[in-house]
Amino acid sequence: MDKYFDYYDNKRTAYQKALEILYRYKISKLPIDISQLCRLMGVRLGSYKISENLIVSLRLENFMINDGFTAIINDSYYTFFNSDKTKRRHFTISHELGHIAMGHLETENLACMDGVTVWNRSDKAEPSDLEMFANIFASTLLAPDCVLYDTNINTQKKLMEVTGLDNEESEKKLINLKNFNQNRSITFLEKAVYYNFRDFIQSFE
Repeated sequence: MDKYFDYYDNKRTAYQKALEILYRYKISKLPIDISQLCRLMGVRLGSYKISENLIVSLRLENFMINDGFTAIINDSYYTFFNSDKTKRRHFTISHELGHIAMGHLETENLACMDGVTVWNRSDKAEPSDLEMFANIFASTLLAPDCVLYDTNINTQKKLMEVTGLDNEESEKKLINLKNFNQNRSITFLEKAVYYNFRDFIQSFE
């Protein structure tokens, strides 16, 4: 039973952490400038192609099987991503920011060597709950339900254009928006994020 409640607490935490990032950095429109957000969060961002020499020198090339991965190198966060997967790029980077925001690198390290701490799973491994929590974070960060609900965006094409979500994630988001209950109790964070996005929301009216 405790595991059941921990699971749903972590899903809620992933959602709230994304809203906290939106609020803290005063993000007010979509699509998010993900490169700028990384700079604000102190996360160094690099593609596999540009950062290949660094990745190889740290013996982290095996992690390039993933769309992206994050490493703590000399106490700094580095997020690396596969630039060939352009449609997935925003979600991949946001997913990695989720691991950082939720402290996964500090508690669930997959590899530690020579002062380098790395987080991500290989595609050969079974999906973990933490990967799902990072996906919830990414989906909320790029496409917050409390903002999109009032824009009346109801086509997948428009949602992808506005948020930067790929085909798979935008399909999931449309389902979530249909199930989003406006009459439920709205949290302070949702109200604060909504307020920051008010001009963006009004642009759809």
